[in-house]
Amino acid sequence: MATLRSTSVVVLAAGLSRRYGASNKLLASFGGKPLAMHIAQTLADLPFSRRIAVCAEDDLRLADLFIERGFEIARNANPERGQASSLSIGVRTAARTGPEAIVICLADMPFVPASVVKSLVRMIGKADAAGIVATAGVHACVAGPPAIFARAHFQSLMSLEGDMGARALLRAARILPVPDECLADFDTRQDFTT
Repeated sequence: MATLRSTSVVVLAAGLSRRYGASNKLLASFGGKPLAMHIAQTLADLPFSRRIAVCAEDDLRLADLFIERGFEIARNANPERGQASSLSIGVRTAARTGPEAIVICLADMPFVPASVVKSLVRMIGKADAAGIVATAGVHACVAGPPAIFARAHFQSLMSLEGDMGARALLRAARILPVPDECLADFDTRQDFTT
């Protein structure tokens, strides 16, 4: 059965922020610190076997912020290839040390509480989880990150392509319902003010 200590976490932080504008939204200030540091701090406080942030190869400033919080950096030289490229890089990096499961989080989701991440890890060992547990807002009801994948799914995650991420795999996920506001992601400048 997976525990936090036998699980790795991967934060996808190499997106192009196209809807935000010319600058990197993950470095934009929110609540007194860069947006990505909210989820980074939440995860840094949990005893994962490894913490990995996938950053664009040239994004040294963001990488340094993750390193300061105890993360290893996996570099994505081609983030324009879509979210699946970052997912594949992160899972490949994490899988090298044989974790029982990998939690996938997005760096632009500042309100995910530690309790949700802990619940994902607890649920992955249940027989009906199909080796995948994903969060879904209680009103939105769409499976998505944060999500956890058992070892049996690592190869599938590493072979993904495009910008759809793991959506096809998430169709088989057991769902952890959480308040919609916990899953808010920031895509535009307006998201920082609402």
